[in-house]
Amino acid sequence: MEDTRPQGENRLRTSPTIAELVKALSKAQGVMGGAKKDATNVFYHSNYSTLAAVWDACRKPLSDNGLAIFQPTRHGENGKIIIETLLAHSSGEWIMGELDIQPVKTDPQSIGSAITYARRYALAAMVGIAPEDDDAEGGMGRVKEQTRTSNLEPKTMGELGITEFKNIASTQLKQLGWDQAQAKKFREVKIGYVNLADMTKEQWRIFAEALCKEVENAVPKQN
Repeated sequence: MEDTRPQGENRLRTSPTIAELVKALSKAQGVMGGAKKDATNVFYHSNYSTLAAVWDACRKPLSDNGLAIFQPTRHGENGKIIIETLLAHSSGEWIMGELDIQPVKTDPQSIGSAITYARRYALAAMVGIAPEDDDAEGGMGRVKEQTRTSNLEPKTMGELGITEFKNIASTQLKQLGWDQAQAKKFREVKIGYVNLADMTKEQWRIFAEALCKEVENAVPKQN
């Protein structure tokens, strides 16, 4: 079918026919599971699915049915970044959507975080994946991996120690995929130039909290 829908920044576009693609996607979705919530924001006590988790949930079902995903990026107006998500089938048929995002800042870390955030949601929307429902998993009798904790309420920010803030920072840096140079630059922006060995508990708190916000709360503005 011809793509006769109105032109627009975020419209969905397709090849002239998509019958074979739809048939293949239907088969792939029949065996796809939900995306595991594999990351935690320790300050907000919430779990969420990373881009890697979404890919883990759909990669094999897509590949087994002759489907592939491409997510190139390009610059838009006023500092926006356009993420294209193309779902292609071995028949040559394809579907493509676009998402315009506005990074909250223009430094490389913020731009990278915005792109990753947008890719995650665009991919999940294109192939029809949602995060696993923890309550549903428990209701079906599946054993959930849990962290052994006491019956005490979660610690407040003031109750955490310097070692805990270091561990939080390390975890968030791994999730961001930043190298030492990127981490150092981000740290200097947040707390100024200071050697790691000389950082105080308060400086570690500020650094760790900023990293957590970078991972989950640096949400790009969407059209």
